[in-house]
Amino acid sequence: MIMQTALTTLEKGVNKLIMMDAKATEQMATLEGKTIAIYSTTPSYCFVIIPTSAGIFLTQTNESPIDAELTASSAILLQLLLAKNKEHFLRSTDLIMAGNTGLLYQFFKILDNLNPDWEHELSQWFSPDLLTLATQAIQSGNQQIKQSIAFVQSQLSQLFDNTTVQPNNKAHQTPLTALMDSLQKRFKKS
Repeated sequence: MIMQTALTTLEKGVNKLIMMDAKATEQMATLEGKTIAIYSTTPSYCFVIIPTSAGIFLTQTNESPIDAELTASSAILLQLLLAKNKEHFLRSTDLIMAGNTGLLYQFFKILDNLNPDWEHELSQWFSPDLLTLATQAIQSGNQQIKQSIAFVQSQLSQLFDNTTVQPNNKAHQTPLTALMDSLQKRFKKS
């Protein structure tokens, strides 16, 4: 019962995203009639993904023949779901695939390329002026997040370069201390 509730919730969320992307809806329709079985080894459970023109249908039981199978631990399956490049993840991890593996790649590529039309969705809820402000705030926030991530990556890269190339320069500082000092200097400048 708990598993079916989780599957229903996941199905509704994924379908909402698919329906907000016209291209994904068309691509998912090309997979209609196919079935993908997902097997978790730890803990042991199974569910079936049935692509349709309206998104996906997730169920624990299925009478149709299975076209493709994917087997892995729950942790690996969760990583796959959250991976930005699911196709690459499928190729680079210890997943066991059987049947029509091309179907697996095609299905996960559709999920990778989801590009929901957020502006249209938000326009259903907000006035045009409020929508413009919300869109600008989201875009500005995304840019700040990207800049922050790039800065942290740059600082970590420099930190590791300094600790491997010149280990005796700051022998009294741990890598964490050096990173914190660098971040404090950076934010004092801004």
